[in-house]
Amino acid sequence: MPADVAKIEARYRAKAKQDKTLVLESFQNGFAHPFAAIITNDKQEIVQFAKWDWLPDEPKLNLLNARIETIDVKPLFRNFAGQRCLIPATAFYEWQWLDPKGKHKKKFQLSIPGQDIFSFAGLWKIYYDKKTDQQYNVYLIITTEANTLMSTIHNRDPQNARMPVIIHPEAEKEWLDKGKISMMNDQLKENEV
Repeated sequence: MPADVAKIEARYRAKAKQDKTLVLESFQNGFAHPFAAIITNDKQEIVQFAKWDWLPDEPKLNLLNARIETIDVKPLFRNFAGQRCLIPATAFYEWQWLDPKGKHKKKFQLSIPGQDIFSFAGLWKIYYDKKTDQQYNVYLIITTEANTLMSTIHNRDPQNARMPVIIHPEAEKEWLDKGKISMMNDQLKENEV
């Protein structure tokens, strides 16, 4: 769930330079490839808007995430490993399967207590759309192994369960500047929705 643009500006001490109506629906489905606020390592003083879609020319791939273990080696990411961003959020959702085929599910909202806005780690790049002759930023969220809570919720394949990398607030600048990560994933709390 994204936060209000004014709250993002205050939280990150950055100004939105683009149309503020581009984002901030209460729920963002990655498969709809929404535009969302990001803070990039090269312009930390600006709230930018980017599309959640790493490969817009390949709509069937729906590449929304990258494993932290492979961003430096996989060809799709390694050239962009230095283009880091923060993706502001107030919460995110995961579904727990209640039967083997996933016909019945339970929805959970996950957030960080005491953090009105927290940051996912991400990568960004500039995408040039040949059809419209326009360019815009795209991003993806970096994931890590699921912690115990997320393995329980993301139970379809618990041994391969993943979760977003959530950057500790004091380490956000270090992530942007140097690529060092200090996670606060163990502080997640869930609410059944």
